[in-house]
Amino acid sequence: MPDAALLQRLRNALRRGGQIAAGPHTFHHTADAGSVQRLQNAVVEQGAAVVRSVEKATLAVLEPSAAFTSDARTVGLWHFNDALTDASNNGNDGTIAGTYSYGTGKFGKCLVLTDARVTIPDAASLDVGRYFCIQAWVKTSAAGTIAERDTWRLFIDGSMNLNLSVGADTLTSEATITADTWTYVMAQFGAGEMWVAVDDVVKRQTTSISSVTDAAVPLYLGNNSDDNDPLVGSIDDVILHSQRRFVSDYRRSRVRAAPGDLFVFNFEEGVGTTAYNARLGGADMTLSGTTWSSSGRTGNCLVFDGSTSYGIVTPTATTLDTISLGGWFKFSSASGSQVLFDQASGIGLQFTGSALRAPLTGVTNPDTDLCSWTPTADQWYEIYAVYDGTTKQIWIDGQKWGEVACTGSPVVTGTCYVGCSSGSADYFEGSMDDLVLSDAVRKPYYRATPHLMIGQHGLVFTEDWML
Repeated sequence: MPDAALLQRLRNALRRGGQIAAGPHTFHHTADAGSVQRLQNAVVEQGAAVVRSVEKATLAVLEPSAAFTSDARTVGLWHFNDALTDASNNGNDGTIAGTYSYGTGKFGKCLVLTDARVTIPDAASLDVGRYFCIQAWVKTSAAGTIAERDTWRLFIDGSMNLNLSVGADTLTSEATITADTWTYVMAQFGAGEMWVAVDDVVKRQTTSISSVTDAAVPLYLGNNSDDNDPLVGSIDDVILHSQRRFVSDYRRSRVRAAPGDLFVFNFEEGVGTTAYNARLGGADMTLSGTTWSSSGRTGNCLVFDGSTSYGIVTPTATTLDTISLGGWFKFSSASGSQVLFDQASGIGLQFTGSALRAPLTGVTNPDTDLCSWTPTADQWYEIYAVYDGTTKQIWIDGQKWGEVACTGSPVVTGTCYVGCSSGSADYFEGSMDDLVLSDAVRKPYYRATPHLMIGQHGLVFTEDWML
């Protein structure tokens, strides 16, 4: 692995040569050929050896399976193993006042708070500016503040929802924190968005706030700055980063048919009244009133007028254990109920005007709203309904927005209407691309990230690379 000196040389080379957008696993580098050569030379001079050639990664929010570790963008990391020591390189150790103890945590030990507050003294490293992400594990049954500094605050409200406030904007999770159960929580800010997550269920909203003011004040954990909103319960493994850790991580390329798929429609025909199934031997789709467009998400796409156009396909009748149903959708209008897929006694995916549902015959909770959501008109979204055998989920742009516990086996049978209901109502208005019905659990999305092997690879700027 590269040592600290090497990493510093790489950072310097990147700053000199071009623009960099860093993520937790990858970087995007835009520069001229000379800059890239200097970057490669910096690696060679340090004798760095990369053993693996490729790594699978996802930027979806997932529950961590191990304690957090520090990296170059970590502001502070507090494991609470009998101490308030910062495990990052910044030395942001804390002090505590009030009633507390140490107990058994999610990983190792944790801080058990009755009425206390951890104070992390002001330091330049606490100034997050335009981006931050905070993650933690909590075990509580009541409202309270998890963390606060200056104009941002992460807290649990009286309904056990997670809230992130930045300035005048507040985002509240739909998912609730289960009382007295270790729960992963996350919040992040930057690039015009605020995110919160409870376990792996995400809520996002836009914000016009461009940065945090970062006044010279302490960071507080387990209580607010006024010391009157204590978190009563346990807290473990709090980590604060000066960057976003999660981004939309949808498929970048055209969907290809795979074993287990019942249909895959890429809509590359461009003409005619038939869309051909990319799954060999699968049923094709007959089109009525639709038009073709070259402005698809991955090439051509199919356009629906919202009043008369639809498609029909009759996939092989089957009963499955798991199922994924979705694709790319661009709504021209967000008003009224619009059906994306519907079988009278089979699968379904619909937008109610304010939420997404996935009625699946054979699976419980058919008409439950899986998440509140309203699309921005004329913007592409990758939307998938997934049933994994125990939960029914909605994924939007590579992040899980909602789920409900379910039982049963989904049934695929009869004519599937695409763009309207089986009763010829609730027509979809907009465009569709890369539609999929599969017996596989297709989310979260993992993609291969190649490692830069000096002498073997060149840098292609449209790809993600590991150094």
